[in-house]
Amino acid sequence: MARKFALNNSYFKNYRLGDPATPFDVAHQFIETGELPFRYDGDNWLYDTFVEFQKRAGVHNSQFFTPKDTATRMAEIADIYFDSRENTGVETSSPYVLDACCGYGALSIALREKGFIPHGFDNDSRFKEIYEHFAECEFTTCNFEDIKETGINVVSNPPYDRKVLTAFFEKLAEIMNSENKAVLLLPFGFIDKKFPQSTFEALAGFEIIYREPMAEEFAMTKKRAEILVIKKIKNSSNNLLF
Repeated sequence: MARKFALNNSYFKNYRLGDPATPFDVAHQFIETGELPFRYDGDNWLYDTFVEFQKRAGVHNSQFFTPKDTATRMAEIADIYFDSRENTGVETSSPYVLDACCGYGALSIALREKGFIPHGFDNDSRFKEIYEHFAECEFTTCNFEDIKETGINVVSNPPYDRKVLTAFFEKLAEIMNSENKAVLLLPFGFIDKKFPQSTFEALAGFEIIYREPMAEEFAMTKKRAEILVIKKIKNSSNNLLF
């Protein structure tokens, strides 16, 4: 048997003809056989495989994958803020959560461990098999602009392009009601933007109820990010936050 290459800085540079050539191929092989095609001694091979592939293929659609500890922290925060008892004194929270731009399901996996039932949405259908296997939840292939579910709590690590994020907040305003909350991983300070006007107006319909810096760094980038909890302002069409 040929010696396996290590994942880190080696496998996607040296893999042999017939070996899995992408993270999706690697995941499919693992689901089918329970084996990885490379040597690996870490504890989060899905994340590390996608990050290693990005070293050669680049970052697609301005989307950075969520590190494990950050996903765990966001699930912990969701466990606190998706419970509405602080307002009513009665348990009225729902276990269902919309994971927008879910990728392979890092956030949904962490949410499942907290007892939530996520529904993942992503425009890349190749994530479907991986997400449904590891997150054990439903996956829908669609752009976030086309999400139909409403009145539901949201978690997301969305793409970091400004125009895309502006459209993302416009969609949040459609699908969330004033009782819902969203736990988001966003570029540091984006939520405070006052320009351009389109972004400012998209953000103005939401109230920040919690924020903390992301403790980890995204792989291959020094981009700073933060975790935020936001909620929609009632009758917010003419309200400005800032």
